[in-house]
Amino acid sequence: MQTEDETPDPVRDIEAERSLIGTAIRFPTPETLDELRRALPAFHAFRGVAQAVLDSAGEGATDIGSILAELKAQDIEECGRGGLAMMASEAIAPSGARSYADRILRKGYRRVLARRADRLSQDAANGQTDAELQAALAELIDLEPPTQEMPFASLASILEKPANPTSWLVRGLWTHPEVAILAGDGGIGKTWIGLHVAACLATGSPVFGRYQVDETRRVGIIDLERGPAALERRLRLVARAFDGQPGLDMVEVVSARLLLDDAEDGRRLLAHVKARGYGWLMIDSFQAALAGDDIAAKDIQLAFARTLYPIRDAGCSILIIDHVRKLRGDKILDAPGEALQGSKRKRNAVDSLIGLRKHNDCLAWIPDKANHHAGLEAGQIRLEITEDAATVRWEGGLDMASDACQDAILALLKDEGEKARGEILGRIVEPGRSLSTVKRALLALTRRGILDSCKQGRETWFSYREETECGSKSS
Repeated sequence: MQTEDETPDPVRDIEAERSLIGTAIRFPTPETLDELRRALPAFHAFRGVAQAVLDSAGEGATDIGSILAELKAQDIEECGRGGLAMMASEAIAPSGARSYADRILRKGYRRVLARRADRLSQDAANGQTDAELQAALAELIDLEPPTQEMPFASLASILEKPANPTSWLVRGLWTHPEVAILAGDGGIGKTWIGLHVAACLATGSPVFGRYQVDETRRVGIIDLERGPAALERRLRLVARAFDGQPGLDMVEVVSARLLLDDAEDGRRLLAHVKARGYGWLMIDSFQAALAGDDIAAKDIQLAFARTLYPIRDAGCSILIIDHVRKLRGDKILDAPGEALQGSKRKRNAVDSLIGLRKHNDCLAWIPDKANHHAGLEAGQIRLEITEDAATVRWEGGLDMASDACQDAILALLKDEGEKARGEILGRIVEPGRSLSTVKRALLALTRRGILDSCKQGRETWFSYREETECGSKSS
């Protein structure tokens, strides 16, 4: 119990002051004002702060300077000193005036509701009649502040607007803005690929020498995996492959150590992205950019909600470099979406996901997810790093269909002749061989001219080209 000689806890005092101020603003009755006057010697000054918050918010001001200017205009002598300055700074800096004004209203509501409920309980214990209790309950319901209306748009208003054409970051690879993940084993070359993409976006050069960049953009690089010297060495090698091309000055390195799941770091990074006008941001890596666990659903969700989505919504695309778990030698379990650390949560959260694997003497570029466009091409990329430069180029397409699955389909059609697509899927799909794997194998065999296909009614029939002629069997 606090004695008269003890110093009040400033944090608890500030919380109490906010609640009382909220009460007075939401319910400016003589009783609530008297309570504030009795509880706070500096009532007028603190109420002035809260009212200035509301007034400035109504005029669109959200900075501390505007709030203090409003206080000065009201001739409140205490503004800028002691507890008042601390209260204004702590309240306004994180979220803005409108957010704080709403918060003190909610605090005021909860405080009044608790007091009314306590009084109601005492009245019931003292034998108050049911009718009077019902009236008191109705009064409690009326105290609840109105909820803010959720923004919405009718279908009619949506249809009236012209359809927005697809905006491409890199035509055929990524739309804009979007959050993408490039995932692969450690040391495979993910960062080199990301730096190559950064230079292409800044200079307008085709990515991998193949995919068109429609618009040059200022780009930011956040490398949390290695020190400044190692990153600078890589940047020099990448830049030499673009010698003579204007635009490399639009590649910037953000040297701050940031955590994506930290709210304050998220606000700092968003402000920097806006101030510098970034159109693309590379973060290497997701694991190093989290205070929490990079495979825990809650920590992943916080990183996207606090930092990545706000940056994307501000018009900046993001490429996250991420790791995969140890591969298991199973084509299904080792697919990029399955092998990704924290696979389900991350895969659902991003707009696109690309896997990167070693493939012979190249890197296999394996699209796994694309929210905004279909038909992404799997291919082979050659990364060459010499003492003079680091170059990345497209080497050709990549057949993603399983060889074993293709062999099983060919054996079935050779032995039994023409089959309907549904029957092939039903007989070839088995544990360890997914439906999508069989579909890819059918498509690959047809494109290579090994299988013939034709439509009969609603079913597609396939036949081995050297054995039968399409349509020889009835459905």
